[in-house]
Amino acid sequence: MTKYVESEIVISGISGRFPKSDNLNEFWLNLIEGKDMISDEHDRFLELGLKMPSRMGIVNSLDKFDADFFAIHSKQAITLEPRIRKLLEVSHEAIMDAGLSPVSIHGSNTGVFVATCDSEAAAISHRSFTKHNAYAVLGSSTSMLANRISFFYDLHGPSFVLDTACSSSGVAIHQAMQAIQTEVCDAAIVAGARLHHDAIAGYMFYALDMTSTDGKCKVFDAAADGYARAEAVVAVYICKKEVAKRAYATIVHVGINNDGYKDEGVTYPSNIMQEKVIRKVYKDIGLDPLEVDYFEAHGTGTKVGDPEEMSAITRVFCEGRKGALPIGSVKSNMGHSEPVCSLCSIAKLILSHIARTIPANLHYHTPNPGIPALFDGRVKVVDTNQPFDARYVAINSLGFGGTNVHLLMKFDNKQNNESQWRPSTPVIIAGSGRTEEAVRYFLENALQHKQDQHFVKLLHELSAEAIPRHPYRGYVVANVNNFETIVEKMEPKDALWFIFSGMGSQWPGMTKDLIKFEEFKKSITTSAKYLSSVGFDLKKLLKSGDKSMFEDLKNAMVAITATQIATPTISPLIKWDYGETWYTPHNRQEFNKHKGARFDIDLSNPGDSFYEGHCIEGKIIFPATGYLLLVWKFFSSQIHLEVDQCPVVFQNVRFERLTFLNSETHSTFIVNILQGSGKFEILESDVVVCTGEIRQLLGGVKKEVSTAAFSSEISQSEPRLTKDDFYKELHLRGYNYSGLFQGIQESGIEGNWGKVDWTGDWVSFLDCILQLHILQNENRTLFVPTRIKKIIIDPSEVKTNLQEQNNIITVNVSRYHETAGFPGFELRGLNFANFSSKSQLCDPITTEHVFVSYCSSESTTISKEIALQSIVEIVVENSEGAKFEFTEILSNLHNSVTAQVKDSCTFSFSTCELTTVNVSNARTDDLEFVKNGSKIISLQELAFNPSNHFVYTDCESHFMEFEALLISGGFLLFKCADTLLDLFRGYEIISKNRFLEKGFEQTFVLLRKISINTGRSTVISTDDNDFKWVESAKKIIRNSQVQQVVFASQNPSSGINGFVKCLVKELRNVKIQCFHAIDPIELNFDKPSIYLQQQIRGFV
Repeated sequence: MTKYVESEIVISGISGRFPKSDNLNEFWLNLIEGKDMISDEHDRFLELGLKMPSRMGIVNSLDKFDADFFAIHSKQAITLEPRIRKLLEVSHEAIMDAGLSPVSIHGSNTGVFVATCDSEAAAISHRSFTKHNAYAVLGSSTSMLANRISFFYDLHGPSFVLDTACSSSGVAIHQAMQAIQTEVCDAAIVAGARLHHDAIAGYMFYALDMTSTDGKCKVFDAAADGYARAEAVVAVYICKKEVAKRAYATIVHVGINNDGYKDEGVTYPSNIMQEKVIRKVYKDIGLDPLEVDYFEAHGTGTKVGDPEEMSAITRVFCEGRKGALPIGSVKSNMGHSEPVCSLCSIAKLILSHIARTIPANLHYHTPNPGIPALFDGRVKVVDTNQPFDARYVAINSLGFGGTNVHLLMKFDNKQNNESQWRPSTPVIIAGSGRTEEAVRYFLENALQHKQDQHFVKLLHELSAEAIPRHPYRGYVVANVNNFETIVEKMEPKDALWFIFSGMGSQWPGMTKDLIKFEEFKKSITTSAKYLSSVGFDLKKLLKSGDKSMFEDLKNAMVAITATQIATPTISPLIKWDYGETWYTPHNRQEFNKHKGARFDIDLSNPGDSFYEGHCIEGKIIFPATGYLLLVWKFFSSQIHLEVDQCPVVFQNVRFERLTFLNSETHSTFIVNILQGSGKFEILESDVVVCTGEIRQLLGGVKKEVSTAAFSSEISQSEPRLTKDDFYKELHLRGYNYSGLFQGIQESGIEGNWGKVDWTGDWVSFLDCILQLHILQNENRTLFVPTRIKKIIIDPSEVKTNLQEQNNIITVNVSRYHETAGFPGFELRGLNFANFSSKSQLCDPITTEHVFVSYCSSESTTISKEIALQSIVEIVVENSEGAKFEFTEILSNLHNSVTAQVKDSCTFSFSTCELTTVNVSNARTDDLEFVKNGSKIISLQELAFNPSNHFVYTDCESHFMEFEALLISGGFLLFKCADTLLDLFRGYEIISKNRFLEKGFEQTFVLLRKISINTGRSTVISTDDNDFKWVESAKKIIRNSQVQQVVFASQNPSSGINGFVKCLVKELRNVKIQCFHAIDPIELNFDKPSIYLQQQIRGFV
């Protein structure tokens, strides 16, 4: 049979982190000053365009943790969930607050009971691509919220985590009390933690109508529409009253039950079951509920929750009560901390008891009509700060799964009525800590309570044992009117201090002040007892003011020896060493540049075979609307919706490249969406094929669309095209659509309207809308989409209209407004570009070729424009890869060369990434390079990663610093004198061009970072007139062992330059170079001349 101990359980220590409050003192100031602790100024997560309140209650410094104090290695500390870090801190502070040195509880039978809910940090980490070490499983395990505390303090009592949603911390107190009363443990740490990292969780609570739109807990008010989510981490130390060194309050009793089944659903509260658990608490202890002086309600501000709870409270506490029952809810001040809310209520009431004032509820203006007791005077909301002398206080805590908790506390109102303590001797207060600042902060604050005898005694109790890993110690000696603080850094060690008065230093009445100290008085009494057996009166000697008594050596020696006493110097910790910053989960870590959602398109797959119907000029091309659907799918999955449930807006969509499909291989698309901004990119074979922006449509389509889309229907009296006529016309233009991509049932002959059949597929349905624009192209050339300014789609509205129109929708197309639309849909700004895989006759293009020497002579100068054009062409033609990266570092923004780089890269690279580093303070809004797509950053934002093909700088004093940006084989361009070139080791000079600028001669110097040769080149001569070299070249290039090929020619009209440029684009895995010798030289690459060696250095 379980043994049950009848003993009062008290709260002896408490600590916490609350919104905008780093400790209990700051929490109390926010409460008593009526400050709303909810704010939208936080960076806890990116909202991802989700519909939810932006205001939350946020605790500070989640990324700070004193890992050294808790003896946690950095490899483990970086993986610890922020909840564990903060729980370690507040549990330590609660133990100290109870007057216990942490060392004194090591090995004790103390339990740890932690309340929490699901881990939002773990959800982020699991979805992200952040790499952690093997300790991550320990750092994110929910069990570790309790077990880490037990491990650090070597606690042997029960240690576990509870989750009953919003009633979790109330249940934790119930479990801890039972464990102490049944002697399962002797004392307990009860704690709770709730932190918000995941926008998706906030969205789901809002979707369930649990949270308020404006982010306010309007508890008991007529405008109540839900609660504001809040963070909190709180810990209390509870124990039997007889062993407590201090008692804030007695936990009289706690009752729990569950609603069980309800017709309304699992989350609907039951006032009947709430009343039942409340009545049981008072029946168990034999207390009349009318004895309760104040009720701290669960009170979240939900439409259903408040009336249901108040119905139960009114029936139990108001029948027969004289006067109104005062009620309140701390959630109106700080928000709803969900599993931690019971501990937050306890903290509020303990602080109110100490201050003898109960703080006002916020956001209460008009009584909730669903709570009759607010109108007839049976209950009264505390809406102003009021005196507080309650003895019995009740707390409700209700979980949305139906677990109800009722807790009764009792305060001893006599303990604060004593007059101020006025000690007759100076007060000594000692302290230790992690930093000098921590010790000084504690001592300065402790002095404010030096006339509180209980407080000072508690500090002396804490000084019994040294705290490990506290390198700083200090003390303050305070008289009535002055004090002196001493803080030193030293190694902690046990010490015994003696007062050696020395011979001749004695004085009459030397102990009249020391005798006031209890320890000294006991020592003197003991000494006097032993000395009286030999006929010596010690007390008479010490109290005597007669100097002649000390002339006797015996008297002097005895008096001096008796005054030797011990003095402890240890005190509690208040502040932490926050020198280190640690990893904190954030949903911006979910996706990165190289990983995203993967979609495979395989024509052999029945689900993808319909793409074969999107055929242009005999080639199967992946539809532009297919890209949109891939992004739409990924975006909706991030907010846990299906595509048909997710209205969206696409903006600034660009189709960068066509993707050809075939039945022999599959195509893989990678979709990345930048959280927050909604910018996306789609890659195929590591090449960007589509970019744009996506966001969730909020508030309906009509708030977003133009008036043109829903203007009166366009007249359909003009000649019409049947389905057969429509697709015959498109076939003549080169569009060989079939299957689902023949969805136009009929249209106007001008393409200004069309009836589109819905077959259940968004890709073909949207593509048919684009087909109407093709018909408006009068010259009948072949076009493909290149850009869409905006698309608005509300699937539910579209589906509603489809049902009304038998799955056929009439689309209105306005050439003038550049729109196409129907109810639930609008497309704006569709642009096309000519496309054809067939060669067509066209007007010849003439260009002028100017020879520019790599190194101009001293007497030769050219224009700056020609010099730059020549240099950029050299760089581009000798750079490899699908993506070209260029960075310019400018002290004068007008020296930018982004325009030349972009023009030269357009036809050579699929992607060109341009970056301009602005080292000046000049504005960048209207400059031309902004239009060229260059990303503008400051020098501080520049990451020195070797990823650039080309770097240019006009910063002559720092240009050597920027060579770290280059890849091997990359180019560096700057203006400088020849004398500085010796500074560049590992570079070869490519060109030096003199030019005139504003009348002054300048020199452009182009250097190339020498790359290490890994193999010998194969040389192919193209001067064979019968072109036999072509077949041999094919065999050489097909050889996988060949890495470098040189095509050489001495024929001025051989056309080798154009030939090699084409090969470079097609063969990315082979390094190809052209050596075109116009001057008569011997091209012997096996035994090259000195001149030839200089020309081919670094390659052959």
